[in-house]
Amino acid sequence: MTQVETAIRAIKTAEAVYLHMIERGDRFATYPGEKNLVYIEGMSPDFTPNPDTADRWNDLRCLLEFLASGQPYFSYMAQATCEPGLSATSSFNARRNGGVARLQLIQYKEACIMGFHKSLVAHPALVQAGEILVHRDANKDGKRTGDPIHQAWGINHHGTKIGFKSERVGMWSEGCCVGRDFLQHLRFIEFMKQDPRYIANPGFKWDFALVDAGELKIEMV
Repeated sequence: MTQVETAIRAIKTAEAVYLHMIERGDRFATYPGEKNLVYIEGMSPDFTPNPDTADRWNDLRCLLEFLASGQPYFSYMAQATCEPGLSATSSFNARRNGGVARLQLIQYKEACIMGFHKSLVAHPALVQAGEILVHRDANKDGKRTGDPIHQAWGINHHGTKIGFKSERVGMWSEGCCVGRDFLQHLRFIEFMKQDPRYIANPGFKWDFALVDAGELKIEMV
């Protein structure tokens, strides 16, 4: 796929995400510079759907913004996961908690704030700031269907580490949303710090949303 084709798909996907979230009743920040954090589950960096194979970095972390005309667009995009890895799914913590945490395909409101992942100053992140209800994958099938919903803690938006190259998610996500490339993650944090609401109030709490690529109606010419 050419760069032009990818750019067109990015525009069409941003429009489809916006319309899908409007249909769900989600809310948006539309003032110039305000960031809407959205994860697209099962979508590749060229904005084509993928099989969403377990334990792979096959989701996108996107920042949706709006032009003065009202046109939505992605100001940032990076490879990520918003699903737990296989090692995490079978871990002791997962068994203790009744199943690994799997985020719902919804918008979580006022749910994250600027901070540090596991209090590590070298790892800036958006950390949980509100109630987050998740599916508990007790049967370890990697699906949400029929799974009970419970409160979760420590659901952050973090990265991996410098030089990380593995194709597998492993223990990097036990329910968190994780950017695969650490330097791209740091870039994401800098983008978030440019949000005028954060500049005015460093304690600002962002919404974030998950959408399923398979539910998007992407209209390509």
